[in-house]
Amino acid sequence: ILAILIWFVFQMIYFAVVTATSIAPDEVYHYKLSLIWQAAHGLDIADTIQSYHLGALSRAPYLYHWLMGLLLNLNFFDFQPLNFMRGINVLVGIANFWITWKFLKIATDNPFVRISVLLTLASTLMFVFLSGMISYDNLVFFLAGATFYFLAKFIQGRALRDLAILLCIAMIGCLVKITFLPLALLVALCCLWVGRKNIFKMASWVSFRN
Repeated sequence: ILAILIWFVFQMIYFAVVTATSIAPDEVYHYKLSLIWQAAHGLDIADTIQSYHLGALSRAPYLYHWLMGLLLNLNFFDFQPLNFMRGINVLVGIANFWITWKFLKIATDNPFVRISVLLTLASTLMFVFLSGMISYDNLVFFLAGATFYFLAKFIQGRALRDLAILLCIAMIGCLVKITFLPLALLVALCCLWVGRKNIFKMASWVSFRN
């Protein structure tokens, strides 16, 4: 597992270092938007003539760009903002690898399947490439992986703590990218199905009390 992780990290760093600006899909957009959020005060941002070409910022999911802008303010060593943000995304890529490993430990006891999935993940060129670039998809991938992990934990143990974390992650994902909504809906339906017996018992108790 460690060897696969090292190979994965090496590839991400390589792409982050050698890839020219504007090669990665929408990287320039994410970069410019993060710079705007860096200069914003809190979560309040207004559409201006200068930001018009980036779309309606005040109505778009903002969490990824807000986080990037916040972290840019911690660039105490004055790294080039593009390289600094790519480095952050490399760390998110490592988190993606880790959450996938955590999910696999619940999903299967077969070590061959676990290694095969991680090796496939580390060898999928587009995923590795994006993991070294500035893209909100990296955070979406992590949140999706965390969603499946805590959903599996909730189904396995029925713990309210896991359910609360799961629902929080689903809501956070919707603040990163609008296409996270179908997954959030699926999670809500799964939770209702898993907890249907308790829901029926609670409904019956309420009816009896009334």
